[in-house]
Amino acid sequence: MGFNVSGIAINGNFQGREEQLWEALGFNVVFEKEIYFEEASSNWKDDVLCDVYFTEKGTLIFLSMDRCIEGYSIPDQQCFTFALSETSMAFNFEYAEGSKVLRRFMEVNGEELSAEGTPLAVELNAPDSADKIWNQIEVVLGTSFWSIDPAAKAYRYQFKAKEAAPVPAPVVSAVSQTPKSEDFEMLSSE
Repeated sequence: MGFNVSGIAINGNFQGREEQLWEALGFNVVFEKEIYFEEASSNWKDDVLCDVYFTEKGTLIFLSMDRCIEGYSIPDQQCFTFALSETSMAFNFEYAEGSKVLRRFMEVNGEELSAEGTPLAVELNAPDSADKIWNQIEVVLGTSFWSIDPAAKAYRYQFKAKEAAPVPAPVVSAVSQTPKSEDFEMLSSE
């Protein structure tokens, strides 16, 4: 099956300064409950959820894929926004230091769709795009994702209703509508 996770790795620990974090990211969230890291890092995060884990030197936020299409930045921090889908073989990341974006990368099904900026050091030795992402998370956090105890404490927040990603209205196509007899009459009279 593979991993399907997305989020933001930040090189600063914002535990106890969560309001500062939310303001810097532009998030309007409310605390819901404590959870385990295993649940926080689970596949396919719902759009209204924002799960957070604090390392000794960093902050790891798990968000829906839609919220990670564009990167985030925080003044005086390294931010690594990532979306990793091994199921659909789609990999996207953006690395910023402060407000300056240093690297953007997107690959789908082994085809590089975009690559802007200087490749990160982890890209030079990573065998595939998933490893590039896992390795850069480790660089930013100062600890490996794989070394985090699944039973470690994490925190679940929810985006307030107005912050939820908009759900597009269904598109009704003229092609998909069932033809009516008057549609044929109009064509035959021409």
